[in-house]
Amino acid sequence: MDGIFWAPQIKKHLQEEEFFPAKEELLRILEEYKLREDEINGSHQISKTPLNLMPHTESNYPLFHFSFYQKKNISLKWTLVFIIPLFFFIFSASSFFFVERTLVIREQMIKQGTDAAFDLERGAKALAEGNYMEAEKDFDNAYLKLTEAQHEFNVFGAGIMSLVSQIPFSNPIRSGDNMLEAALHLSLSGRAMVQLQKEFSSFSINNLLSDNVNSDRIINLSATADTILDAASQMTQANDALKKVSAVDIPASFLPKFNFLKDTMDRTSVYLNALLSNQKTVLAMLGEAGPRRYLLLFQNSSEIRATGGFIGNVALLKIADGSIEKFKFYDVYDLDGQLAEHIVPPRPIQDISSAWSLHDANWFFDFPSSARKINSFYEKEGGATLDGVIALNSSVAVSVLGPVQLTKDADIINAENLVDKLNEFGEKAVSNDDFNQRMALEEIFNTLLGRLGKMNSEQALALARTLNNSILRKDIQVFLNNNDEQNFVSLLGVGGARNNGTGDALAVIHSNINGFKTDRVIEEKIDLEKKVNSDGSTENILTIKRKHNGKGQKYDFYRKVSKDYIRIYVPQGSSLSYASGLTADEYNRPIDYDRLKFVNDADIENIVATSRYDESNKVDIFEEYGSTVFGGWAFVSPGEELTLIFKYITPAKRELISSKKWNFMFEKQSGLIQDINLSIAFPKEWIIKWNAPDNIAGINNTFIYNGKLISNKNFEAQINF
Repeated sequence: MDGIFWAPQIKKHLQEEEFFPAKEELLRILEEYKLREDEINGSHQISKTPLNLMPHTESNYPLFHFSFYQKKNISLKWTLVFIIPLFFFIFSASSFFFVERTLVIREQMIKQGTDAAFDLERGAKALAEGNYMEAEKDFDNAYLKLTEAQHEFNVFGAGIMSLVSQIPFSNPIRSGDNMLEAALHLSLSGRAMVQLQKEFSSFSINNLLSDNVNSDRIINLSATADTILDAASQMTQANDALKKVSAVDIPASFLPKFNFLKDTMDRTSVYLNALLSNQKTVLAMLGEAGPRRYLLLFQNSSEIRATGGFIGNVALLKIADGSIEKFKFYDVYDLDGQLAEHIVPPRPIQDISSAWSLHDANWFFDFPSSARKINSFYEKEGGATLDGVIALNSSVAVSVLGPVQLTKDADIINAENLVDKLNEFGEKAVSNDDFNQRMALEEIFNTLLGRLGKMNSEQALALARTLNNSILRKDIQVFLNNNDEQNFVSLLGVGGARNNGTGDALAVIHSNINGFKTDRVIEEKIDLEKKVNSDGSTENILTIKRKHNGKGQKYDFYRKVSKDYIRIYVPQGSSLSYASGLTADEYNRPIDYDRLKFVNDADIENIVATSRYDESNKVDIFEEYGSTVFGGWAFVSPGEELTLIFKYITPAKRELISSKKWNFMFEKQSGLIQDINLSIAFPKEWIIKWNAPDNIAGINNTFIYNGKLISNKNFEAQINF
């Protein structure tokens, strides 16, 4: 083994070459080859050459592998007489062929990729304008150019490409391969989107809200789901390829677009993967195995309730075999008029209604709990058994799809006046013949749905952002009776369930009880000071400031006194030491429920059984779904400000000491966005390392956070004692 395989001059030459590419890797391969020489024998056996021993990446495309055949009469040393000079030829600084050929291929790839990018951009524009033939043509052209570029990439060098894909100077080539693969999948996704747009544009929605079923207004949701899943699959594969692309390998002129694309794909990957891994669930939700009935709740956040707002109107959506069969709006009071059973409402609701019904059923902060109650009331009112409940808050979709001119109103509905006009219709209507809130919602909904197939690219992007923000803000919440389906929608972030973690948490929940539409003009700030003790317990001072900006407002329903029942959800077992700012509860039963044989609701009874009234602090204290709750009445007049203070202590947390992890969550109420200020003081001897959020600042183990509660806000730290 002292011949050409391990000649001293080769080793010496390699060690002296300071800038020799892959020097250490070549020495490793030669050493491994030395150890294997005695093992290699047999006639016409494929030897493991230095090229084959180099690490390489697998490709879906066939490669020409450099394999050398060894016969018995040819020695390994003579094979290496050829191999070693070849290595020096490839990597020699004076040899330009390889580098030059690499640059040629790179230029070809950039040209093909750039041309394909323009085709993709033209295709997206044509798609947005409804020019489906042109869009399909552009996406096909992009696909052909990209496949040609990737073919060139994979054919060139073959085994050498596998070799050089790992060394530093060839990173742009490896990134180029992944970028090409991503673009290929995006072009295929574009084809699927063309088909999807065709399906939506051919769907006649003008008569969807009528009672007459006709084939012109039926859309096959199963076929649409297949198209969406196909597009999602291609986009997921594109996202996987994009993750392997290094930003340093992207030309500067394309870097902004690349970063935007990568960020967007990263954000959507959760939804795409959820869709792809739950295809059967999606089809089942679309009625593939039988009719599905969903009740849509339109919640008015101007009159805030626990799940987002007062339920003034609902719509029944029926889907069978992947097609919409019915979509009909109802005034909630029309349904409540059919309720034969008399049920005792929660105590605060008794201030405005002697009986409990659907329009007040979203009483629980936990959306699944409220949805089950709504489901029950709907059936008691003569409705068919529901498969799910979907809550939608006052939408800002008008700002995306343009203004709406209602047939029976002089004003044009837009993003700025949508909520005000809906409130006006709700207050003005006296009889069913008047133009009311339900009629306005029908017309707005019908108009906007009719525009879906005609959106341009900017509107489509804005709508996607609106939907994403609505999910984060809990403006869209879904409950499905089937557990697998509910797990799926929870994965998408629309399940609406309470946080059930073991850590500390706080939720400030409002319910407007005879306070008109004043929540539209209430400004609220929440300040929480936390002192963490060495046993994990916390001492808390919660200050809530509510400012009523209704004075001087145009509409009378904004100039009323805000009458609010507030609930403070804290960890179970917490104790209240002080409260101020609440109004005393002067409770009197509106009727004799026992004599009139009203039915007691089991869920409410379970809460009442844990309830007590703290007269000195004017606070109801009870347990609800795993939390201790402090409740009370908060009144504030137009032009005035109310300050509420709650001082409480949370129980010790042994698991905090053992796990050395501290966490706290601010839970958001659907329909509200509040300013929050959080101060956390830890024991001086603790060493705190924050995992979330990034922008929390502190000194001497006291940390401060300021922001807006747009979605649930989690605070998490690692502790060293």
